[in-house]
Amino acid sequence: MRKKFLSPALCALAAGICCLVFGSTAHAAKTSDLTGLPVSDTVYARRPIAVMYDNSSAAQPQSGLSSADIVYEAYAEGSVTRLMAVFENYDFLTRIGPLRSCRDYFIHWACEYDPIFLHYGGPDLYVKTYYELPQLNNLNGTRMEGTASYRVNDRKAPHNAYTGASYIQKGVRAAGYASSHTQYYQGAHFLFSSGPALTPSQGVSATRVAPGFTTTAPEFVYNAEDGKYYRSQYKKAHRDRETGTQLCYENLIIQYTDTIVRDKQGYLYLTTLDSGKPGWFIANGRAIPVTWIKDSLTGVTRYYDASGNQIRLNPGKTFISVLPSDQAENTKIS
Repeated sequence: MRKKFLSPALCALAAGICCLVFGSTAHAAKTSDLTGLPVSDTVYARRPIAVMYDNSSAAQPQSGLSSADIVYEAYAEGSVTRLMAVFENYDFLTRIGPLRSCRDYFIHWACEYDPIFLHYGGPDLYVKTYYELPQLNNLNGTRMEGTASYRVNDRKAPHNAYTGASYIQKGVRAAGYASSHTQYYQGAHFLFSSGPALTPSQGVSATRVAPGFTTTAPEFVYNAEDGKYYRSQYKKAHRDRETGTQLCYENLIIQYTDTIVRDKQGYLYLTTLDSGKPGWFIANGRAIPVTWIKDSLTGVTRYYDASGNQIRLNPGKTFISVLPSDQAENTKIS
């Protein structure tokens, strides 16, 4: 059979069509500092957003969480937890929330990413001094409602405050914030592995992980077919309201820290600047003990294995659970 050859011009045209039709990574020239996955130059250069989420039972189901690249969970007061979700690409999200108030330790973690930080106020006694810091470009929904946030009619207050891509953009313009990374950006947040982050010979079996939060009672179940941990809380699958999908992650980190009750209102203080405190890194159905260190407000929290090597994560999404050290025995890994 006689072979037919395309001219160089036609080859280039065909390649361009393939990129348009099949979504080639031709325009994904960078590797994300958050996930280790390819992203466009535009997304790579732009500051991410860090959003404080209401995680009470009345706030379920939440919107936009399945699109977050990194999610933190920690106690707010008593046994109630809040979530902070970090998004790299949020342009397609019109409903993110419900939003809730911040705590200073969430601010400390947010500052690691040089983000635009979205929240609905916070206890002024402990967080107000942060609002004007140059390291924290925050959009406070209590002050910018209608600009950076909005209310919905299908949820009851205080669980009805949301934001979305267009509101974030309006808020950034109104506040005069930079949209690209500032001098406070510390660069790549994690190291990523070119193969499985953990192998069957490492650590202990981790097909079911319960970090130990009491009220939300979260649990992650490993699916060996896709290498992801699927999250449940309040005794049911944790799903995104907008997509219906269950939240899932390639990497889990459990971090223990010193915690004190500050006052009669039950406001907590979680130590974020420390070194040598314990935790777990969990991936590929295995778990290994780690220690962590964070040395400044914008300094990145680093996690190290027993040999003193910084851990490498699987490319993909990460969930970080931060618990009081005296509740470490509540963590169940099997």
